[in-house]
Amino acid sequence: LALALLVPLTATGISEWFTYVNTNRDPIQVNTESPLTKWIEENTDPSDVFLTPMWSMNRFIIAGRPMYYGWPYYAWSSGHDTYTRDAIYCWLMTGCNGNIDEFRRYCMERNIKYVIADPEFDVAVFEGGIVFNRKFFEENLTQVAYFAEEDTTIYKVF
Repeated sequence: LALALLVPLTATGISEWFTYVNTNRDPIQVNTESPLTKWIEENTDPSDVFLTPMWSMNRFIIAGRPMYYGWPYYAWSSGHDTYTRDAIYCWLMTGCNGNIDEFRRYCMERNIKYVIADPEFDVAVFEGGIVFNRKFFEENLTQVAYFAEEDTTIYKVF
């Protein structure tokens, strides 16, 4: 039995080694001294929820604040219903189809106090061709911080 298992276990071990080497080949760099990170830590409560792009690793995450949606893979692979949340997230990206009252109501129910308008939103296209409605947020929410070097704006919802 040991000899029969030797070949397949060795083969899987070698394939895992290649995965480990390839995954760790390019380091991820996150600016822990980012002005955005510092502003969030100094000006928001740890329980404040942020509506952000779907980052898996970003300077925002270093601040330790919750995201409304975040990177869906982890929740999806655990069996959570990410499809419903994805549809709601897309609806929020449109400003609840341009309805500020509905947007504020929904955000207040879920303690979403801030929106981070980042260049990553501008290049994202969601299912059905939905895109981030930056103009809606500029016209309807209060800008509380802008970081020119990162071209990132933080808007306060309520």
